[in-house]
Amino acid sequence: MRLPAWCATTEGDSYPPIEEVVKEISYTRRETFNLDLSLEWKGMVKGIIQGVLQLPDRRRVTTGERLSTIAVRPLTGIPLLLIVLYFGLYRFVGDFGAGTLVDFLEGELFEGLFNPWITGVVKNLVPWWAIQELLVGEYGIITLGLRYAVGIILPIVATFFLFFSLLEDSGYFPRLALLVDRIFKKIGLTGRAVIPMVLGFGCDTMATMVTRTLETVRERVIATLLLALAIPCSAQLGVILAILSSNPITLAVWSLCLLLVFLLVGFLAARLMPGETPMFYMELPP
Repeated sequence: MRLPAWCATTEGDSYPPIEEVVKEISYTRRETFNLDLSLEWKGMVKGIIQGVLQLPDRRRVTTGERLSTIAVRPLTGIPLLLIVLYFGLYRFVGDFGAGTLVDFLEGELFEGLFNPWITGVVKNLVPWWAIQELLVGEYGIITLGLRYAVGIILPIVATFFLFFSLLEDSGYFPRLALLVDRIFKKIGLTGRAVIPMVLGFGCDTMATMVTRTLETVRERVIATLLLALAIPCSAQLGVILAILSSNPITLAVWSLCLLLVFLLVGFLAARLMPGETPMFYMELPP
């Protein structure tokens, strides 16, 4: 039985006045309800542990806490974000994944060893020319399809998700959300939307499902629109990095154009869609 039904059954004739009070409080605190509830929970937890936990007067600030402070302050957080993107996306995913690994898997492994071997095997076993061309020809399923999937896309996607998991496990995402909150408010979102946006670089479908964690329908629609128009998924990103990684200037121009499309679409959507941007709060994990 749900709480309102249980309360109506228990209180009887006294329930309508209680319901009116609940509705009035819910409407008054509609914008900050989740924040108020979180603060009340935090106060209850503090009251529970106050009698069993003792803390020293002067506590040593850890390296993780210093990094956390650096990550959320704009003066240091923006350069840190650029460093993370440069060494994570460009150097690790772009240079190492789309360069070194692709050259080894596609060039040395497939073109040098696997494709000649499988071509000889198929031609010895299959006497029909059409089937040979379908399997191991210039556009064959094995010689081209398998080579592209395993030799090009796989190393780029694998290095991207490895980089993504490091960001997630390190606790950097919530701090990034806090850092970009002010900018995201200009496009009708809050910093919480950075999580589905970053997830979109892995899989747009998964990221669209994650938009359900946003508080309002307006935020979900804007976030879904941005994911559809301005965020390339890992497969698209893999192909783009494979093509442009050897030309840093072209890659920088593409990145700038993508950023401008993201901001323009978000700005227009925020102006055209009715509603207000909700209050943003997020707990920062260690």
